[in-house]
Amino acid sequence: MARSLMIASPYDNKCLNMIANYEQSNNLSDAITKQLIRIRATIEEEKYEKSNMLSNEITQFLFLKDNDKVVAGCQMHGYRDMRDCYLSLLPSTSSKATANLLQNVTTYIFDGLGMEQVFVEIDDQDKKNAFALIDANYESLGSDGKKTQYMIEKGKYVMTEGLQNGNFKKH
Repeated sequence: MARSLMIASPYDNKCLNMIANYEQSNNLSDAITKQLIRIRATIEEEKYEKSNMLSNEITQFLFLKDNDKVVAGCQMHGYRDMRDCYLSLLPSTSSKATANLLQNVTTYIFDGLGMEQVFVEIDDQDKKNAFALIDANYESLGSDGKKTQYMIEKGKYVMTEGLQNGNFKKH
């Protein structure tokens, strides 16, 4: 499997089509696709890219793709000055795909964006994503009775190989 991280681009029609197919196959509204199309209609690509590089606040849709199919995704919202990011996980059919997405996203956030912490909040009943977060080395910060917060810090991040085939090897 050729899995890789894809940062959603409003200016890439192939990317938009993959996201639209993902939304449809997971019974999601087409809100992500519409938001990206709205961005493309209101701002030139060069200005969009420059804003993403210089703005303190970062919002991106990140997807794990397997060849030309999106298998998992999340929305990332971060702050450069605080060096913190917050992820909202999108539905996936596989906790291993979500764990693989989390590993790729975490590496991108720490190494590519220079962030120090990543936070994720999920419903207490969402066992599939809880297992994926644990598999991707996130630590539970506890539950408030309805939602559980997870966190990972750059200094404590351990990459795990083989998340897509169940062969967990830390290095």
